[in-house]
Amino acid sequence: HLHENDDHLFFTAPAVRARDEKLFFVEVGFFLSKARLVTVSTEPVEVLEDWFDRLSPKTGAPHAASRLAYHLMDAIVDAYYPAMDMLEDRADDLESVVFGGEVVPIKDLLV
Repeated sequence: HLHENDDHLFFTAPAVRARDEKLFFVEVGFFLSKARLVTVSTEPVEVLEDWFDRLSPKTGAPHAASRLAYHLMDAIVDAYYPAMDMLEDRADDLESVVFGGEVVPIKDLLV
């Protein structure tokens, strides 16, 4: 989603986290103006926290707000790769089981 106003943009991105063979999604809202970036989420987002931890109050943001937004979005997208690898491994395991002649409950295929 992208909403444009006269002095700022608002957009959202789903961040993913893989844990215990399950995927969890957190919607992250970005308010971006010329000089400021504010992010909002209902839960902590590890990839964003990592970025913010690198920014010390003494040095401030090393980039313009738009460039920081780009880097944060890039970190969110990069976090999808391990999640997709996990799903691919799980699909390979299920494929071996199914084509090996074992019965697999449909709920196990859909989770």
